[in-house]
Amino acid sequence: MSRTLILGLAGAVMLTLAGSAGAQPQQAVREICIDPGGRSEPISCSVYGGRTGASENVCSCATNASKVVVPVCPDDVRPPAESMAYERARKEAARDGTLVGDTFQGGPMCIAPLHM
Repeated sequence: MSRTLILGLAGAVMLTLAGSAGAQPQQAVREICIDPGGRSEPISCSVYGGRTGASENVCSCATNASKVVVPVCPDDVRPPAESMAYERARKEAARDGTLVGDTFQGGPMCIAPLHM
């Protein structure tokens, strides 16, 4: 009985370790506004609180701009420099509403992290 229990626990530990080995941390993302030409525009956000103290960011773009989800660059990666070529590539890549997983000249299309 105890041998079965020990083998069962060992199997559970092995499955847990195998499952966590392939797990990757979730990448941080932010929203930006992109105009029809692919240029980055300012985003306007408001924070609303409720009775429970919870807050929610509600962000919007100017009339012609679209809200797009963009990954935050890792610490060792710089965002691409703004250029006409980057704006065209970003406009194409943002058609699905996100730049997550998209690249430009071999690097990720990402934005610099906010340092507060």
